[in-house]
Amino acid sequence: MKNKYLKRHLKEHVKSHWRIVTIIDGMFFGLVIPMVMFLISDGIDALLPLSQFTAYPYNYIIGFSLMICGTIFWVWSVFSLSKAGMGSSLPLIPTKKLVTIPPYSYCRNPITFGAFLYYLGFGILISSFSFIGLSILLMVLIILYLKIVEETGLKERFGESYIKYKANIPFLIPWLRTIKK
Repeated sequence: MKNKYLKRHLKEHVKSHWRIVTIIDGMFFGLVIPMVMFLISDGIDALLPLSQFTAYPYNYIIGFSLMICGTIFWVWSVFSLSKAGMGSSLPLIPTKKLVTIPPYSYCRNPITFGAFLYYLGFGILISSFSFIGLSILLMVLIILYLKIVEETGLKERFGESYIKYKANIPFLIPWLRTIKK
């Protein structure tokens, strides 16, 4: 009984402060995770004979470009979720409606797509193969979570409308349609 009350109270408290929670979430995935990945990749680079690639100034141009595009896509996706879905990407504050407006009309997981561009850009910027490898590993883990947990939940919450949406919109890469036989 006490646990149910605590869960409901926490959920209501988080909903009333969803903007702050969303900003904290963005800071965690935009600053904390890349910094932890940077520290891990720096350790990997010190242990393994991986040479850093240097393509100055191209690594800066490509890296910053990917980071900017990823950030724009990421922030645009979060605002679309809050505006059209009246919720967030956080499980504590799920959307009330299925969001199909851009960028969700380009791919089903634009936040993940934006985050991947951001992390990949950071890895190119610092010229680290191990950081790029960690970015790919992180994205694989996130994709597994999305496929196993999130898609099941969306199917349960939105039913047939989500099934139709899923059939017509690519999973991760915008504008990439699966070839149907």
